[in-house]
Amino acid sequence: MYFNNMPTIPFPREDGSVSNVKDIIRRVVFTDESYLRSSNYDFYTIQDTDTPDSIAQKFYDNPAFHWIIILYNNAFDPFYTYPLSQQNLDDYINKKYEGPALFISPIDSEVPFYDNTLNWEVADVVTVSFFDEQNAEQFKNEEVFGRVKVIDNLYSKLQLDKTTGIFNNGDRLARRKDVVDTLRAIIRRSVGGRYALHHFEDPETKQILDPLATPPSEGVQHAIHTDYPGFDRNVAFTDTLLYNYIYNLSSEYVVSNEEYEEVVNNNKRKIRIPRKDVVEQIFKEYKDIVRD
Repeated sequence: MYFNNMPTIPFPREDGSVSNVKDIIRRVVFTDESYLRSSNYDFYTIQDTDTPDSIAQKFYDNPAFHWIIILYNNAFDPFYTYPLSQQNLDDYINKKYEGPALFISPIDSEVPFYDNTLNWEVADVVTVSFFDEQNAEQFKNEEVFGRVKVIDNLYSKLQLDKTTGIFNNGDRLARRKDVVDTLRAIIRRSVGGRYALHHFEDPETKQILDPLATPPSEGVQHAIHTDYPGFDRNVAFTDTLLYNYIYNLSSEYVVSNEEYEEVVNNNKRKIRIPRKDVVEQIFKEYKDIVRD
């Protein structure tokens, strides 16, 4: 129904002939705010078994009107604007966060790399190293290795993929760009990718919190290196949310990668369903517009 009303344009073929084809590059969007008034639609929560066709059948007794629902919600991309089923969401999360998240610090320091000039790069290959009895550094290249997929400097976090073996808390992380590469770190906390910290959030206000600041008190955080009210000193790293998560294994204010992706997906479930009389007017105007 959507493409049937599109005008045709000449399209040259390889043999020199010309065919008339639908001008599928044309696109219609809602610019008249009157259509988007709350009196013209109802909200609907998409279920796992729903498709645009089945929703159109449910509300209009005509699955061919599925394109109006898509148009009305500006949901043109089925991969990014339509919610995934629970099974597909689980598969997506497992693939996106397949490796461990490593929260790291420089050697001989608890302060993470946000306070350091050393740089990790995406696609770096990393392994674990140790010192033998002769104090020579050795590498577990065959047993434990992975590739850096995402770098999050704010959280001092490396998200890995393509991993073999287990990266443990306290391990000495070594980058292996070449045999003389000296970039090292200590793994302060290793967490399965989907369960690792995505961000900190106030559970009441849903406000994203600063990881390098104190836990909120009456909605107020105090950033690292600033004055700490009630204490005769500045805020230290040990006072921050990030320190509590990495070293004290705190789950307070934590939103995991899994929880974040579930919220994003669930937010896509609530859509607007234009009422039947509005749909009839939309269809009439649509035909006039695309033929113009």
